[in-house]
Amino acid sequence: MPFQYHLDPGERRTLTKTLNWIPILCWVSCALFAWSCQQVYGHQELPDHLSDGSLNDLEDRSSSCPAGCHCDDNLFKVDCEGAGLEVVPNMLHPEIRHLNLRNNKIKQIPDVFGAYKSLETLILAKNQISAVSASIFQSLIRLGTLDLSDNNIASIEEDAFRGLAKLSTLNLSFNRLDNLPVDLFSRVPSLVTLELEGNQLRTLSEHFQNISNLRSLNLARNHLDGRSLMVLTGTPRLLKLCLAHNKLGGFSSERLLFQGLEELDLSDCSLSRLDLKVFQGMKNLKKLSLSGNSLKTVPSGTFKPLENLVELHLDETPLTEIKGEAFAPLKRLEVLDLAKCRELKHIHPHALLGLLNLRMLNLTFTHDLKVLEDESLTGALTLRELHLRGSGLTHLGRHAVAWRDLHVLDLHGCPLNCDCDILWLQRLPLHHNASCHTPAKFHDTLVSDLKLQGCVEEPSPSSNLALILGLIAGIGSAVAGIVAIIVWLLRRRRLEKRPPPTGASNRGSVVSDRYSAIMYHPTQFSNGGRTLYIPPSSDPSKPVPITEL
Repeated sequence: MPFQYHLDPGERRTLTKTLNWIPILCWVSCALFAWSCQQVYGHQELPDHLSDGSLNDLEDRSSSCPAGCHCDDNLFKVDCEGAGLEVVPNMLHPEIRHLNLRNNKIKQIPDVFGAYKSLETLILAKNQISAVSASIFQSLIRLGTLDLSDNNIASIEEDAFRGLAKLSTLNLSFNRLDNLPVDLFSRVPSLVTLELEGNQLRTLSEHFQNISNLRSLNLARNHLDGRSLMVLTGTPRLLKLCLAHNKLGGFSSERLLFQGLEELDLSDCSLSRLDLKVFQGMKNLKKLSLSGNSLKTVPSGTFKPLENLVELHLDETPLTEIKGEAFAPLKRLEVLDLAKCRELKHIHPHALLGLLNLRMLNLTFTHDLKVLEDESLTGALTLRELHLRGSGLTHLGRHAVAWRDLHVLDLHGCPLNCDCDILWLQRLPLHHNASCHTPAKFHDTLVSDLKLQGCVEEPSPSSNLALILGLIAGIGSAVAGIVAIIVWLLRRRRLEKRPPPTGASNRGSVVSDRYSAIMYHPTQFSNGGRTLYIPPSSDPSKPVPITEL
């Protein structure tokens, strides 16, 4: 049996107090040891290679923040925008994730990114970079966004983006690229957004054949023609395509086969006509911009395949007229932009017929549009915003649109002729900024403040509608009253001709009280084809036997 020693209460208290002093003694011993070391070694000079602040450099070597930069070690983010740097810093925190070097003086990309393998966003825009070497970013396996826009890049080697397995956004806009290696983008199969605006590209060759995940492509402001669009059919998942400010001319419908496209920008592409089948198969398109082209007419049926279109921009085009039902197939259209169509002279009646969901119509600065005729816009039953600022309108048809249903009406700068026909505008329950241009005595007078003598007030469209509805309601009420009276008379006549019911008959005197007649007089009556007899009773408290005759 092992030896066991039991402490009495006094010995236990003494041992506890002793153990409590042990940490204090240890702390005092450490303090004395540190003081003695300071006395012995504290005044010795450091070696030459650690003097003159070199020790501090060693301590901060892994997280040095350059002058003019803002470094956040908690978010692993460094912002050096406009810091005047000439080279990429190589002494930053090794775990940095976001590095912004926009608007500096960097001329070339050094091979320093091997120290920043955690980078997710790298911005080198607005520098003086002229070339991108092969495999310069290959160590950035986590990089998702690379911005090289607004530089002087004229050449990119084929393997420049090799190793960027997670790169989803690449911006090469506003450089001097006139040609691209064929397999440049095939090295980044994860690419989703590609910006190439503002370069000098003339042909696309096979550059986009192997980018199956590409969703957004911006090729605006290059030197592409219609033949260059054929290669874009190799991007089956493309949702957004911008080709603005290219000289596309008249391209054939076979070159616009984008089945899943949702946004297409063809503004300022020198288009003078649209083939009837140019949008064939693009049933998913939701936004289409044809602004700034040379379109004078819109052929009937051009927009028929675009059954899901929500926004259509035809602003700054030389359209001269909008014919009836020109946009009829666009049943889901919500925004129609015809601003700055300076040659637009006529909008035919029912021009917006079929636009069941149109919410906003923009006709600002249409200087040649002088008159808005009755029923010209009545087809858009859901129209809520009508912008007519700066147009040439002198007369507004009272029945041109359901004015009272509008939430926004802008008539600022319209040269309206203020006579008795304009007074109906004063009764609209919304602010419209309309002012008079002629006659001269009312120049710049707000229509809401206009006072004319001798004008006969005519009912507004809403008043006419109310009158018609009231008349219909009155006629309906009268008809209903007459029918009710006829029905009542027929029922009364039928009741008068009905024979009296064959019920109970008393033997003897007839009394009015049925209970008394049954209890005190012999009675016989029919029930279900049987004749029952109730004998007289002198005692009401006793039950009366009922016998069948």
